[in-house]
Parts: sequence; C-alpha cells; structure tokens
Amino acid sequence: MNSLADLERWLIKNQINYKYWGVGQSKTVENLFEEITKGESGLQNNPPVRVLSVVQVIIRQGNKVLVEKEQFLSDGRTRARSLPPSEKMHAGEGWRLGAIRCLEEELQINSVSTKILTEMCVARIKEGESVSYPGLRSSYHIFQVEALIPNLPDRDFFTNEKPDPQADQLVSKHKWGWVPFESLNVLLEKGFGKENE
Repeated sequence: MNSLADLERWLIKNQINYKYWGVGQSKTVENLFEEITKGESGLQNNPPVRVLSVVQVIIRQGNKVLVEKEQFLSDGRTRARSLPPSEKMHAGEGWRLGAIRCLEEELQINSVSTKILTEMCVARIKEGESVSYPGLRSSYHIFQVEALIPNLPDRDFFTNEKPDPQADQLVSKHKWGWVPFESLNVLLEKGFGKENE
C-alpha cells in the first residue's frame, strides 16, 4: 500500500466496510495504514486477510500472572484487555527482541532488568476477525515468551506508553494487574483478536 487512498480502495474492493472504524473498541483506517507502513502487519488477497506477528510476554508472581486490564487511548476512549503484555512485531524482528521492546514500551522496563526465560519459541497461528478492524479477518502468528521481571508492584498499577516520535500516539496509558495463572488460557481465548495497540 503506497497511500491511504490505496488502502481504502483495497478495503472497498474486498467489501470491507471501514466507515464505522474508530468507534468503541475499534481503530481507524489511518491506524491500519500506519501499522502497514511501520511493517507491523501486511495484507493478503484471496481471501482478504491481515497478517501479523505478535509477541506475548508471560510474567509470573507466585501463582499469578500479569495482565493489561485496560488501555487508555489518546482520544479519551478506554479498551478492556485482560491480556499479558503484547506487542505487534516489526518485519524481520525476532521474538526475543520483540519481547524486550514490548516490555520497554508498555511497562517502561529497561532490558538490563529483564530476563527472558524462554529458550525456543515457535509461533502458533490463530485466525479470526479483529476487534480493532471489524470485518477484516486477521491471521495472528503468536509467540508466547516467559520473562522474569523483579520488583513489580503487588497491586494494580499504571504505566504511560513510551512515545513514538514517528507515529501518532494511539495508546496513552496502561492499567496492569495480577490474575490467577490458571485463568490465563481462558483470558487468551476471550481476548483473541484484541491484539496490542
């Protein structure tokens, strides 16, 4: 896609109604264009599908796991999440670097204090409709990585999204909290399609 107009033509040609994007939990067509130009996702034809790789970082504290409870968007909306720290990976970015970047951008954690416990990681692929872009099917290549992060708060806490000088700031703040580890798989199934940002 060379321009926003190209993307809009592609969506119209594939009968994907984007006119109501940017309402409720959804993002705008401009957000999708920015995602594509940053190399965070791509589009395929026959059938039309958005393809992206996502890294999810599992952080444990005893028998609990950290999840992002809510995102606060720059335009005043909030998005319910209930997902571990997650980030769309850039084109050519490995899962380990993606996990470290996720922790730096979302939790403001310096890579020096991060220990990635996962040695090998293979993506599992899930397909479905995106919450962010209703009507557009997405193919998610999900890399789940476990990390050890010392000294995180025991109670709910907030972090600000690390500013990206090359992009509009969609998410301004994150609310984090702990849930029982046993509930993680249920949350991941319910949260499917709520990819990060």
